[in-house]
Amino acid sequence: MERRHLPKTLYFAMIAAIGAYLAIAPHVGMRITPHFILLQLMALAVSFNLIAGYVRYVSFGHVAFFGIGAYVTAVLVWRMGLPPLLCVFVGGLGAALAAAVVGIPTLRLRGTYFAIATIALNEAIKGSILILPDDVAGGARGIPQPSIYDPLTSYYVLLIITIGSLVAMHFLVSSRMGLRFRSIGEDEAAAAAMGVNTVGVKLLGFMISAFLAGLVGGMNFWYTTYVEPVSAFNIRLSIAMMAMALLGGLGTLFGPVVGSITLYPIEERLWISFPEVYLMVLGVVIALLVVFLPQGIMGYIRSKFSEFRTFIL
Repeated sequence: MERRHLPKTLYFAMIAAIGAYLAIAPHVGMRITPHFILLQLMALAVSFNLIAGYVRYVSFGHVAFFGIGAYVTAVLVWRMGLPPLLCVFVGGLGAALAAAVVGIPTLRLRGTYFAIATIALNEAIKGSILILPDDVAGGARGIPQPSIYDPLTSYYVLLIITIGSLVAMHFLVSSRMGLRFRSIGEDEAAAAAMGVNTVGVKLLGFMISAFLAGLVGGMNFWYTTYVEPVSAFNIRLSIAMMAMALLGGLGTLFGPVVGSITLYPIEERLWISFPEVYLMVLGVVIALLVVFLPQGIMGYIRSKFSEFRTFIL
């Protein structure tokens, strides 16, 4: 095997190994729910990594797209009785459309302005659902749909979405569009000077990222058969996906996988043992990562160990 093909082969081999483990887990006595949550967080970290790791626009309110996907799916199942799988796909499209609406004006800005805009979107949608009549979007009581309960099917659909997103991300990042994403992340002014339509490229990356988050939100509704605004638009989920992407390594393909597998058990234990100070502890973890491990685990290996540099995607 040629050396230049080794990173790609290793990446797909690792994805295949993780996919195989997660595929057999429900059939060897392991509980489905923890593995479903792991898949969910992994896919959300991949989604966040695209916009924050490659394009370098940090979406603090990224959970908004998860919530939009969940609610679009829920309303379509509730009001129209459509198949859950179709509703999940439409939920992803709804999230991508919302990203376009908020991204067109805000992606011309940098730094905190964009981050604040995504947080504002999240809070605005959550507040709107709470004040709408209950027969429109369920209100504070949420939308239950126990008739679609099918945990095993929804688990495997999410597994396909997560593994598929990891495969698709490899081809996207390796493409010309991926090169444009990275050029904007490295130096947006220089990319514009070279003829890159920076606003259009950023908008596309934001919409792809939101689409994936929307799919995950829809899958969460399918698995739990319930959605309500406080949990669907909970900023805790944004913090979790951000921490996992940072720990694994922003701007690396395998970073979100490493971060989610490493941090999820710790995050879950914190949530169970210290619910009152959970967000504060997770915030401290993020601050420490930014200061002491800004490149994440995969980025650190790539920068410190030259013999592994070729193999870190």
